[in-house]
Amino acid sequence: MPAINRVLSLTKVLLNNTWGLSKAKYEYLVRRERTWELVLILLSIIFIFGLFASVFGLATDYLYDQLAPIGQQSVVLAVVLLICQVVVFVLGVILAISIFYFSRDTEILLPLPFHPYEVVVAKFAVVLINEYLSLLGFLAPVLVVYGIKAQGGVAYWLSALVTFLFVPLLPLGLACLLTFLVMRFVNLSSRKELITLLGGFLLLGVVIVFQFYVQTQAEHPEQLLESLFSEEGLVLLLSRRFPPSLWFTRALTQAGNVTGLGGLLLLAGTSVCMLALAVGVGQLAFYRSLVFGMEADRGKDKQLKLDYTPRRVVFAVAANEFRLFFRRAVYVLNGLAGLIVLPVMLLFPFISQSSAIGEIFAEISGPLPFIAFFAGFGYSVLQTGLTALPVTAFSREGKELAILKALPISFTTLFLGKLFAIQAIILLGSLAGVIVLGVLLQALDYALLGFGVSILASTAFSSNLMLIDLKRPYLDWTNPQQAIKSNVNSLIGMGVTFVVAGIVGFLARQLYVQGVSFGGILFFTTLVSALWLGLSYLLVKRSQHLWYGQEF
Repeated sequence: MPAINRVLSLTKVLLNNTWGLSKAKYEYLVRRERTWELVLILLSIIFIFGLFASVFGLATDYLYDQLAPIGQQSVVLAVVLLICQVVVFVLGVILAISIFYFSRDTEILLPLPFHPYEVVVAKFAVVLINEYLSLLGFLAPVLVVYGIKAQGGVAYWLSALVTFLFVPLLPLGLACLLTFLVMRFVNLSSRKELITLLGGFLLLGVVIVFQFYVQTQAEHPEQLLESLFSEEGLVLLLSRRFPPSLWFTRALTQAGNVTGLGGLLLLAGTSVCMLALAVGVGQLAFYRSLVFGMEADRGKDKQLKLDYTPRRVVFAVAANEFRLFFRRAVYVLNGLAGLIVLPVMLLFPFISQSSAIGEIFAEISGPLPFIAFFAGFGYSVLQTGLTALPVTAFSREGKELAILKALPISFTTLFLGKLFAIQAIILLGSLAGVIVLGVLLQALDYALLGFGVSILASTAFSSNLMLIDLKRPYLDWTNPQQAIKSNVNSLIGMGVTFVVAGIVGFLARQLYVQGVSFGGILFFTTLVSALWLGLSYLLVKRSQHLWYGQEF
């Protein structure tokens, strides 16, 4: 059997395992059970894709119209490529650690007659396909809108298709390369879970430093003025420290000529070289790191801890939730990546001393101080849904949820313990972003006040999302990442989050239009949040039948 066929067959099996395709096909199409879930999944995918496509498409249309009069519309493509590289790298780190090292199929593959490079290529293909699906939401709309605005011909559309295929290879290859190198050594320690977690955040830090390096270029008025009057001036200035931006832009704007073909070949060649390097290092390091990880704890005497300090049951449940969460690097990276990376990215204009964005925030904050209040309030509430921690609270237990149910603990106590742990993670993570927003808006006191009120609303929202997961937990996953990424509840939670965002935005606008004083806004928001929390607690008390009335 040729090697390419072996790799394709293995990739198909791994995709099936990652997404649970066979299980979904059997339940929805063969047994025709819960077909409403299939409809909901399709509608959610269409809605989310349509939302992102609309936002990035409209943004491209607007920026093109603003930059076209000075002949600098091509800078849109360069900026989009930078964004894509950052997104692909961040997601690539998370997916690479999860699919290569924390998937349950990894130990099964070890004794099978596959060459190391075949397993590495197949797993890399799974990560790459996930990245392509992510790029469909924001890179594809940009390419389409730009092509329509620029009246691109056949050469442009062919180049757009080829560049779309090559764009994720360079950052993803770099992410996998760094992952292989870090994971080659972390399993040598008895604290491999902790070091793996730190290694994951170290890799995320690399992209933050890179983004800072790209954005903090020296700004000389003469150089900027000169760039405005040259055809590719701003693109050259932007890509001075990241040449692939220039190659990508020329491949599209000059498609059909030698310059465009040269840019396309440079982009493709660099991407393929990085991919080959990552596969080569993976072939040498991947299996060795797995074997070292299995043998790391052999020969070590472990002593059981028997003198536990007594604590209240609800705090014991919360502590257990903390341990289970932080012992799985996949959950930590998926749950905390946004809470950590987003505030740091918001700080870039402040760190780089770029005054333009700071002045914009100052103008917004000056006449409308309550915007800082709702920024602190809304950021915390929205992060509650976007982290997917509450809506997967029971699914992340997996088949061990039945053991948790057998414990002599009341449902309310168990629920509150889990809620306490989840909220501690979300609120502590959100606080950093609220502080950054408050500093940028030059109204830190209003932002912190909004965050204080949001504790009530965020806790209520978390409890609602946890009840969704309790109603229909996803427990028979084979890969820990599936508990979050392949969980329909995550899509439901994201949809509910968008609805809550719309309601919060509508109420904020109505309060402003009606001319309500800030004291009235504070009283109204606090009252609504408190009522929401009280009703949520009553709903939890009335939902005990979901816990006691079903088998897990």
